[in-house]
Amino acid sequence: MTDNLPKRPRQHQLETESKRQFESAIPSSWIYRAKDQDYGIDGEVEIFDDSEYATGYIFLVQLKATDQKDIDRGLRLRLPLGKMKYYNSLDLPVLIVRYHSPSEGLYHRWFHALDPHYAKRTEKSFTFSFSKDDIWKDTTPRRIVADVDAYRKLKSSHLPKPLRIAISFEENNIHNIPGYVVLSRLRELGGQISQLILFETSEISSNEVLISNTSIIVKIAGACTLTLHTRQGYTTEDANSRLHFDVMVAIGLAIANEGHFIKAAEIVAPFLKSSKLVRMPETAVRLSLILSKANKIHAAFEIVEELFKEDKSNPLAELFTLPHLMNPRNAGTEEHFILETLKRIADSIEKQGDLSRAGRLRYNIANSLRGASCLRDAVREYRNAARLDSSYLNRHYFWQELASVLFENGRYKLAAKLYGISLTLEVNTHTRLLYADSLMFSGKYLQAKKAFEKGLSSNGNQCAAEWHLKSIAISWLSEFLKLDHQDRKTPHLTDSFQPSKLKNFEIEQVCLEMLASDALCPLAWFNLGLTRNQNSNEADAAMCFLLAALINPQDLESWANAFGLAWQINNMYLVGWILQAAYKKNNESAIQSIVERFPDNREKIYLTISQLLEKQSILDTRIIRMHEEAGKWREIDLDEPESS
Repeated sequence: MTDNLPKRPRQHQLETESKRQFESAIPSSWIYRAKDQDYGIDGEVEIFDDSEYATGYIFLVQLKATDQKDIDRGLRLRLPLGKMKYYNSLDLPVLIVRYHSPSEGLYHRWFHALDPHYAKRTEKSFTFSFSKDDIWKDTTPRRIVADVDAYRKLKSSHLPKPLRIAISFEENNIHNIPGYVVLSRLRELGGQISQLILFETSEISSNEVLISNTSIIVKIAGACTLTLHTRQGYTTEDANSRLHFDVMVAIGLAIANEGHFIKAAEIVAPFLKSSKLVRMPETAVRLSLILSKANKIHAAFEIVEELFKEDKSNPLAELFTLPHLMNPRNAGTEEHFILETLKRIADSIEKQGDLSRAGRLRYNIANSLRGASCLRDAVREYRNAARLDSSYLNRHYFWQELASVLFENGRYKLAAKLYGISLTLEVNTHTRLLYADSLMFSGKYLQAKKAFEKGLSSNGNQCAAEWHLKSIAISWLSEFLKLDHQDRKTPHLTDSFQPSKLKNFEIEQVCLEMLASDALCPLAWFNLGLTRNQNSNEADAAMCFLLAALINPQDLESWANAFGLAWQINNMYLVGWILQAAYKKNNESAIQSIVERFPDNREKIYLTISQLLEKQSILDTRIIRMHEEAGKWREIDLDEPESS
């Protein structure tokens, strides 16, 4: 008869047992609230103090039970990778609790204390391991309170000052140095930054450093935020001179891992020169990033000079400079300091005979100067780089970068020549389009047209709208003016040219005379666009305004006029490309200028344009074609031809 009765699975029994064990283990003043639906969290615990007052502290709990008799196997928990992502996304700390039924033992670890190095991963899961030391004790609730308090502070914008940190040792001697000696040295260093760190020997501390012969583990708020594996990293001499400095730097790295870069920089800066970690590639760049984010430029470049002095062949010093060279905040005086320091180092290395390394430094200096629009100085440094290391002359990107500086400096013919050299070394669509652009501004309109067409034919769908527009515009210009090439000269414009006082045919005559001297004169195209529009030649007017905008990309009125006329003549390919290009050059100002051309429904038009731009990458020319149909807006793919 019993065969027909419902049977409760053992797994359900285990779940009930684990819940009972956990609820009996936590203080009676705490409240455990089970979750109705388990998505990886079984419940939450609200902590009350000994006087039964609420503390505001809450943590989440995931209960996992096992009947596995082998305790070592029973303390290994396999979880799907999705759980890792889920737990990491939560604002509250997650306590993983393992109930071992054969021994009735309850084990616990914070999920954020997981060391990824030891979490064996497959494509779908990872191992969360407990140790026998993780068994629930009478002191565990006190430790949990301290951990939750520290976790809240860690996730806040300000860490407590000073940060109290316990130091412990797994062995009596660390790399043949007595532990108490290491501790004494750490306390001496800590005295230099006592406002930031206070070392203590408390048995219950959420912030601790565990030092062994194989690793330095830093836990902040109970989380294993940094593990340095030192199994083969120290000789006795190294450990004697650098270990205590490395521990201080490791603490800074751990704090930075939690997003507290300014405090991390304040901790590491005094000790970097003597630390081994700044001399290791895997930690050097991270330390440089910390100093860069905290804007400690001078401290960083003291280390740079030190590293260059120590080892002429090691690229670490150059790696250490990169975050500071790329940091946009280092403009003005800081940028000047960085570049002057690098120049001084490059001169010193050149005198020592390490020309290749000096060349790399000069090349990085040139790129920084180019980014800062110091064009003449950038050209000089590119030339210095090639002088010191002739292999740059065989690198396509070197010629492309140098050409871009010359183009920005208005030296279009030389830029075209250098882009041409780059193309002989490596064929690249982007370089070909830059080459076409320089040909266009050199006055070689027919050549530019062919170069644009060739560049767009290879990968046009992925090319920026600007290139499509220039290809169209230069083709139209060449046909309109019957002009294949031109030695561009600044047009002579008398003070008497006041379009508002002239008739249309007089304006056109002056504009055509200007274009005969310089077919890329934006003033001429703008005024010619006005006259063509007044004469109801909207198609030509659209191209005139488009040329004015492409030649002078900051001319919002030309962009707006080109957009409006393209819309008017229903050339939706032009509409989409003009919108993209105008926005890329001028951001919000472009949208506002375009919207002003429409007297009605401006708010709706602004929102529609904004939403279209937000949906797609501005660099993807396939994005928008807008068409108004029965008062409604829709998107049309630019790559799909319009049906007839």
